[in-house]
Amino acid sequence: MTEAVNNWAKIGDGPEEETVLAVDFDVTGRLEANFRDLVGLLSEPVAVWQTVPPAESYRRMLTTEDYLASWREYPEKGRKPVGTVLGYCVGSVFAAELVDEIEKTQGSRPRILLFDPEMPNTLSLYRDFGKVTEMMSVLSAEEKQQLLARAEEVRAEHGEEFDTVSARLIELYEEAGGAAFERLGLDEDLGAELLGLFRAYVSYLAAARKLDPSRGWSEATAITSAGSSTGARQAVKELRFEASHDELLRSPDAAAAAGAILRAKGE
Repeated sequence: MTEAVNNWAKIGDGPEEETVLAVDFDVTGRLEANFRDLVGLLSEPVAVWQTVPPAESYRRMLTTEDYLASWREYPEKGRKPVGTVLGYCVGSVFAAELVDEIEKTQGSRPRILLFDPEMPNTLSLYRDFGKVTEMMSVLSAEEKQQLLARAEEVRAEHGEEFDTVSARLIELYEEAGGAAFERLGLDEDLGAELLGLFRAYVSYLAAARKLDPSRGWSEATAITSAGSSTGARQAVKELRFEASHDELLRSPDAAAAAGAILRAKGE
């Protein structure tokens, strides 16, 4: 059973005297590999705590400070120093901010290790809308196509206006999902939770957009997939592997590289 404290979940046990924190939007049913996959591939056990989306984000859009406040009181604070902060994709934006905050409170700066670091934009938002649409098994193939077509209409009308696009995509998702759940007679609370999932994800993206991760990224090591990532260009070092973006955290080669970095204390 996963140990949870506040808005953190323990995903790896190890003898390390340092804490490793990981930032990602990890939820049940996710298609991409996750940090649990990575931790399971490490040759030596590592104690890792990972962020959990604040429960309130399933009901409303949160501010950047809401997220930082929910993760500021990380487990073992004051007892074990944070040695490394990990970030995956947009989680890399929050990871850079947490490194800055941790340095102020503990007096030493953690290392930062990023996996395909990326700032959120409308392109990634549409990409992920497509993924969650495909995951909605309650919709027929025709209904999914209709939903994606309506999303394309939003793209044509609003272009790169992230806040407007995100609000419209949430409306589309809730409209389509709500109708499907009602048709299937799903429990109201379960339906609300499923619909809130996309809102929580968009809230996470929108909050990250308000941060400037340039300082953290400029001193990070970036482990990237075959296509690399825009954020990796800012890293002090990039290690690129043949895995796809979705499979990066499940790549044995990427895990070996990450493990070597985590073992290199003080470097």
